Amino acid sequence: MKGIVGTAFALLMLIPFIIFIPDLAIYGVQSHQASVVAADITREAEMRGGVTPSLKQYAETRLDETGLKQNGYSVAYDVQGRPDGLADHLGQIQVTVNGEYRFKAFNFLNTGAMTLSVQKRETGTSQVWKR
Repeated sequence: MKGIVGTAFALLMLIPFIIFIPDLAIYGVQSHQASVVAADITREAEMRGGVTPSLKQYAETRLDETGLKQNGYSVAYDVQGRPDGLADHLGQIQVTVNGEYRFKAFNFLNTGAMTLSVQKRETGTSQVWKR
């Protein structure tokens, strides 16, 4: 009898972990992918001297490749000192990948899902000497 009670108690304690581990794993993967995408876009912006139309297309391609775009992630840019998005030599470029992850385990019977915000920010310096 003690073995059955102990097993039942152990299962009750393990059920929350079993339910939430897949959601936490997916959240971790999406968070890591957002970080990698932000770093890639920042590196490209440094080489191109700011935010150009081709960089925006590259960012959309990277979001598509990683599957973040279909999950509602977006990219925001901030270039220090220039309103047109281009940076002078050693100008600061900041790229932010924003999104949110909805935990599916909390959406039991469509009662609503808990969400966690994912925001990854990378800062770089323009490497273009002259335009």
